[in-house]
Amino acid sequence: MPEVAQEAEVAATPDPAIQPVAAAPKSTSIGAPELNCILVRLAGLNLAIPFESIEGTVSMESLTLDLGSDKDWVLGSFGSSLSHTRIADAGQWLMPGRYDANGADYDECVILTGRQWAVACEELVKSIRIPVPSVNWNTNKEARPWLLGTYMPEKCALIDVHVLLEMFEHAFQS
Repeated sequence: MPEVAQEAEVAATPDPAIQPVAAAPKSTSIGAPELNCILVRLAGLNLAIPFESIEGTVSMESLTLDLGSDKDWVLGSFGSSLSHTRIADAGQWLMPGRYDANGADYDECVILTGRQWAVACEELVKSIRIPVPSVNWNTNKEARPWLLGTYMPEKCALIDVHVLLEMFEHAFQS
């Protein structure tokens, strides 16, 4: 697993397996605005998830999952009865029609803002800083509302976590 800055502040009863992630400084030495992200790999796709939307990471092998969901895109959940986190198979959301869930080899889980949802991924690649002027912003939210934009030097999709969480909740409730 790549080295990621850690932060002491977590939920009131933290799970010792969860590794909190802290945001890196917000600007480069030349003062250009940037997005601080963690780069993850999912079914051959590189995804950049902003640090501000990540509450931690956890190895899938360290989890005991409750498999009680009837949604095929929910791999399971973990946590206490007071606070549990559902793990989404994001590949089914981000690559419909060209993603094979049976071939998934998830090793890591990224816990998103609010700790109600996490996304499974194959690998935590590295921490990256994306200069805002270098982002190709998604101007067509119809096709991929979860896509903020792309960053070509890392060949990655920048995720709009807020929208993705809304999509998860809406689909889970229906």
